[in-house]
Amino acid sequence: MNKNAIKKYAIWARRELIDRVSKKAMRCGISPDGAADPDAFSVDGRLLSDTEQCQRRALIARVAAHGYAQTMEEAAYTWFNRLTALRFMEVNGYLPSHVRVFTDDAGAFRPQILRDWTWSRSTH
Repeated sequence: MNKNAIKKYAIWARRELIDRVSKKAMRCGISPDGAADPDAFSVDGRLLSDTEQCQRRALIARVAAHGYAQTMEEAAYTWFNRLTALRFMEVNGYLPSHVRVFTDDAGAFRPQILRDWTWSRSTH
């Protein structure tokens, strides 16, 4: 087993996920400077749903309690673990739905879950 390849991938994935989580936070009006209004009904002219407002308030509170960098790192870590677990379950046939999340039945990167979702939407 090439442990260096796994190590390099994990480092790359960590940085990539932190970057993406941070960009998502920025789209919610949450930045490293911490100047976000938790009671805002909209961000950059986009009206937030009640669920989005609640999630945004929770994220603002988390950033206030733990700091922006720590919160983004924890979120990235959580996503990495979830994606890794999904892939493990997929490869070993442990997914309860038996629908492949990352690949198709032949192992090609054509997620079966997207194909099935697209097909089910076109039949309704």
